[in-house]
Amino acid sequence: MMCSCLGRGFFSSRNTTHAGRLATLFANFHRFTAISYRSATANLYLGAALAAAKANGLLSEKHVRDGILEIVTYKEVMEMAAIAASSQPSLFGGVAVPNPVYTNIGKIYSNTHFTEVLRSLIDISGGIIATLPSEEDLEGALKSLIEKYMSGATNARDRIEVLKLAKELGATSMAGCMLTLMVHAEGSIEASRIELFRNYDFSEASTLIEKILMQKN
Repeated sequence: MMCSCLGRGFFSSRNTTHAGRLATLFANFHRFTAISYRSATANLYLGAALAAAKANGLLSEKHVRDGILEIVTYKEVMEMAAIAASSQPSLFGGVAVPNPVYTNIGKIYSNTHFTEVLRSLIDISGGIIATLPSEEDLEGALKSLIEKYMSGATNARDRIEVLKLAKELGATSMAGCMLTLMVHAEGSIEASRIELFRNYDFSEASTLIEKILMQKN
């Protein structure tokens, strides 16, 4: 936030060079926080998916394991991007700044793949998370039938508690809020793409093609 305020100060004093640099630094640090916390956030979805798979008695099914691995991939790509960005920083005036290439690649992956995390959790949990019996039902006249038909690899009550958590993460307004957050928080997809293109070093790829073309001539 300090970078943003300083940037506005430089801009108002017509020092656009420093204003632009500070605005870019602020965005870069902001995106770095995104890829850092999103790896931790993915643990919620991974843990819920695992618990739901076990409660449903489906952990050995290939499509269930594939869904779990979708969430694992998302989580670990976020962590790898954060580690790479921090361990190979750019230096500005002797100050280490998270590597903008790794930061923006991680951010774009996060933006565009969170839907796969949600889909996997929902698929593993089952459509029942949208139509779970209420507490009134669980204590009412249908209690014995609910307990009979809601039991899985665990008893009905334990399975329902797991599925309630999966519902909170994947089938409520919180899921919509999280999806919006993962797509747009800490900057839009397009902003990250612009910055990635601006910072990426294309020279290695260009030199390789130039060498190949020279050999042909």
